[in-house]
Amino acid sequence: MSAIREIRGTRCRIRKILKPQLDNGILTPEEAVSFEEEQINRQAQVIYENNLKLTPEQIEQRRNAPAKVPVWPDVVRGVPNVFLRSALFGVNKENKPALDNADIYSSSLYKIKYTGASLKQSDLDIWQGIMQMLRGKEWGTIVEFSAWEILDLLDKSHSGPKMNEIAERLALFKTSLLEITDTKTGRLMYKGPLIKMFKMEDNPGRHKKYYVAIDPGMKELYRYDQYTYLNWNIRNALKNKPIAKWMHAFYSTHASVFPLTLGFMSKLCGYSPANDFKLKQNLIESLACLANVCTIHNQYLSYSVIDKREVEDKKTGEQLFKHVPVKKQKLIIEKEGSESQQNHIWMRKQEKMEKAKLDQISDEPKNLDKFDGPADATLLASYELNWDRERQESWCLEYEPDYES
Repeated sequence: MSAIREIRGTRCRIRKILKPQLDNGILTPEEAVSFEEEQINRQAQVIYENNLKLTPEQIEQRRNAPAKVPVWPDVVRGVPNVFLRSALFGVNKENKPALDNADIYSSSLYKIKYTGASLKQSDLDIWQGIMQMLRGKEWGTIVEFSAWEILDLLDKSHSGPKMNEIAERLALFKTSLLEITDTKTGRLMYKGPLIKMFKMEDNPGRHKKYYVAIDPGMKELYRYDQYTYLNWNIRNALKNKPIAKWMHAFYSTHASVFPLTLGFMSKLCGYSPANDFKLKQNLIESLACLANVCTIHNQYLSYSVIDKREVEDKKTGEQLFKHVPVKKQKLIIEKEGSESQQNHIWMRKQEKMEKAKLDQISDEPKNLDKFDGPADATLLASYELNWDRERQESWCLEYEPDYES
């Protein structure tokens, strides 16, 4: 974790503690600012002293992708954002023809090329299960599991067809070729198969052993800001609802959501209905199902569709409402981001304020991942205390793709 993120994390925890005391009048804003600055300076001093002990190899290691698969709770699945913001794992129920170096529709942050069997949401479940068993292990580690173990993890029945399906899809993962490029920097994020190695024992039955390894290059997709926790209980409750599964995954990557057209959503999830009526009907039905499941699991999600726009009559000057074509109708989603997402939004805003203050003090750019000493921490801590709802506003537009309208 960089120094600036450690400072922001400390500040976030302090403000959560101080806010009730401010609201109840126990502390004045001046006392809160003084206490916060004292704690921040103390934390900065600790960081500064620890950084002096770091070797060049350790400093370089901090800047690189994680050496091990991140560890997340059992109730969630850690999945790269690029998988969830694209049509790579589509919403088709039946198998489609294989793809050959095909361009996969995605958000403008990524450029994806894929060769291999067409992928479905059920394939993403299998891939998530593999990553779940690899948590905390070094990249490239071979994980061993039985047919029943993976089926239990996916909450599927222990039937022969299900076992055969798992083996078949894992074999297809191995023969695939995925190429992901960061469109902003042009950097190749990953090139390789979904899984690097897959072997299985010849003996039939429930105790048949599978051996799977993930390409170490996949760690680039698991940098701290490149993957999302998916609530497995919600996803598992959306069985046989691939569009609802995809929407849950897509919206889980956003702390706050802005309007998207139905036409763009259909492209992004790889859904090609026979007509526009079917498009809108299935998207709305899937959202209704997702909203109900989220309510059951104490998560808030609501939706609405803007199917009309206000126009002015050129002759009378009256304001009229004109119907909007289905593919240009906008989907409005209201949801509450997770606590970590809300903290991330707020921290990004604070980071922007801090950088602006540093730029005012010096024209020379500061490396916020390195402290020259406690004096730099004092600069970072010198800002006004702001407790209003403004800190909860979304800054998604600053780092999310410019979606088509």
